[in-house]
Amino acid sequence: MNIRTHGGARSVTYVQVAEPLLSSSHTGDRKGKSESNVCLRESVMNKDQVKGRAKEVTGKVKEVTGRIVGNEKLEGKGKIQQAAGKVQADYGDLKEDLKEDMDGDSR
Repeated sequence: MNIRTHGGARSVTYVQVAEPLLSSSHTGDRKGKSESNVCLRESVMNKDQVKGRAKEVTGKVKEVTGRIVGNEKLEGKGKIQQAAGKVQADYGDLKEDLKEDMDGDSR
Protein backbone atom coordinates (compact mmCIF):
# COMPACT_ATOMS: atom_id res chain seq x y z
CA MET A 1 0.00 0.00 0.00
CA ASN A 2 1.28 3.44 -0.90
CA ILE A 3 -0.12 6.61 0.70
CA ARG A 4 0.51 10.03 -0.78
CA THR A 5 -0.90 13.51 -0.36
CA HIS A 6 -1.15 16.09 -3.12
CA GLY A 7 -1.56 19.82 -2.83
CA GLY A 8 -0.46 22.68 -0.63
CA ALA A 9 -3.26 24.44 1.17
CA ARG A 10 -5.75 22.09 -0.48
CA SER A 11 -4.76 18.47 -0.10
CA VAL A 12 -6.16 15.16 -1.25
CA THR A 13 -4.95 11.92 0.29
CA TYR A 14 -4.82 8.80 -1.89
CA VAL A 15 -4.09 5.22 -1.02
CA GLN A 16 -2.72 3.06 -3.80
CA VAL A 17 -3.54 -0.61 -3.39
CA ALA A 18 -2.33 -3.61 -5.38
CA GLU A 19 -5.85 -4.89 -5.96
CA PRO A 20 -9.33 -3.43 -5.59
CA LEU A 21 -10.75 -3.51 -2.09
CA LEU A 22 -14.12 -4.86 -3.22
CA SER A 23 -14.08 -7.23 -6.14
CA SER A 24 -16.99 -9.28 -7.42
CA SER A 25 -14.80 -11.36 -9.70
CA HIS A 26 -11.70 -12.56 -7.88
CA THR A 27 -10.15 -15.46 -9.72
CA GLY A 28 -6.97 -15.66 -7.66
CA ASP A 29 -5.09 -16.14 -10.92
CA ARG A 30 -3.51 -12.80 -11.86
CA LYS A 31 -0.79 -12.36 -14.44
CA GLY A 32 0.17 -8.91 -13.09
CA LYS A 33 -0.83 -6.60 -10.31
CA SER A 34 -3.68 -4.26 -11.03
CA GLU A 35 -3.55 -0.92 -9.27
CA SER A 36 -6.36 1.33 -8.19
CA ASN A 37 -6.49 4.60 -6.29
CA VAL A 38 -8.97 5.16 -3.52
CA CYS A 39 -9.61 8.76 -2.49
CA LEU A 40 -9.82 8.81 1.30
CA ARG A 41 -10.35 12.42 2.15
CA GLU A 42 -10.13 15.89 0.72
CA SER A 43 -9.42 18.72 3.08
CA VAL A 44 -8.70 22.40 2.87
CA MET A 45 -6.25 23.72 5.43
CA ASN A 46 -7.31 26.85 7.28
CA LYS A 47 -4.99 29.84 7.62
CA ASP A 48 -3.83 28.88 11.13
CA GLN A 49 -2.80 25.43 9.92
CA VAL A 50 -0.88 26.88 6.96
CA LYS A 51 0.80 29.69 8.92
CA GLY A 52 1.62 27.39 11.82
CA ARG A 53 3.24 24.77 9.63
CA ALA A 54 5.19 27.51 7.81
CA LYS A 55 6.46 28.83 11.16
CA GLU A 56 7.51 25.32 12.16
CA VAL A 57 9.54 24.92 8.96
CA THR A 58 11.12 28.37 9.28
CA GLY A 59 11.99 27.65 12.90
CA LYS A 60 13.58 24.34 11.99
CA VAL A 61 15.71 26.05 9.33
CA LYS A 62 16.85 28.65 11.88
CA GLU A 63 17.60 25.97 14.46
CA VAL A 64 19.70 23.88 12.07
CA THR A 65 21.47 26.95 10.68
CA GLY A 66 22.27 28.12 14.20
CA ARG A 67 23.60 24.69 15.11
CA ILE A 68 25.78 24.52 11.97
CA VAL A 69 27.32 27.98 12.37
CA GLY A 70 27.57 27.69 16.16
CA ASN A 71 25.12 30.51 16.89
CA GLU A 72 23.22 29.45 20.03
CA LYS A 73 20.98 32.52 19.93
CA LEU A 74 19.76 31.71 16.40
CA GLU A 75 19.32 28.05 17.36
CA GLY A 76 17.21 29.07 20.37
CA LYS A 77 15.09 31.45 18.30
CA GLY A 78 14.47 28.61 15.86
CA LYS A 79 13.28 26.29 18.62
CA ILE A 80 10.95 28.99 19.95
CA GLN A 81 9.55 29.66 16.47
CA GLN A 82 8.97 25.93 15.95
CA ALA A 83 7.04 25.73 19.22
CA ALA A 84 4.95 28.78 18.30
CA GLY A 85 4.21 27.29 14.90
CA LYS A 86 3.19 23.98 16.46
CA VAL A 87 0.76 25.76 18.79
CA GLN A 88 -0.76 27.72 15.90
CA ALA A 89 -1.04 24.62 13.69
CA ASP A 90 -2.62 22.64 16.54
CA TYR A 91 -5.10 25.48 17.06
CA GLY A 92 -5.93 25.36 13.35
CA ASP A 93 -6.34 21.57 13.55
CA LEU A 94 -8.72 21.99 16.48
CA LYS A 95 -10.76 24.59 14.58
CA GLU A 96 -10.97 22.25 11.59
CA ASP A 97 -12.03 19.30 13.78
CA LEU A 98 -14.75 21.39 15.41
CA LYS A 99 -15.93 22.60 12.01
CA GLU A 100 -16.14 19.00 10.75
CA ASP A 101 -18.05 17.96 13.88
CA MET A 102 -20.51 20.83 13.43
CA ASP A 103 -20.99 19.96 9.75
CA GLY A 104 -21.57 16.32 10.67
CA ASP A 105 -24.19 17.22 13.30
CA SER A 106 -26.25 19.35 10.92
CA ARG A 107 -26.70 16.54 8.37
